[in-house]
Amino acid sequence: MTSATTTPRTPRLLSSREMQNIEGKLRCLQTLLQNPKTSAIEELKKPVRSLSHNLNTILNLGRTSYKVEVRKRLEGAFKATSELEELVIRVAVGGENIDDVRAQQKSRKL
Repeated sequence: MTSATTTPRTPRLLSSREMQNIEGKLRCLQTLLQNPKTSAIEELKKPVRSLSHNLNTILNLGRTSYKVEVRKRLEGAFKATSELEELVIRVAVGGENIDDVRAQQKSRKL
């Protein structure tokens, strides 16, 4: 009789649910970017690039092994990404002025 040994799975930095959530955000961002109105807003190009970069970085890091110190840094990346998401949505979808949105975000930090 042979016994198969199973190696325990190493916990990942992000859960599968968190990974799916980030993948969904990337899909939504791609859909938003296909809208001509969004691509016409010149001042959104840099925040959109930053948002896409952050989401892809989080997704790639999420596949690595869990480490407490890395997860803490990742929490900071989640916060920065959340602010970028809010900015892009409020400007692209809500039609708000980008400078007004940034000023409101800055006043909340104080």
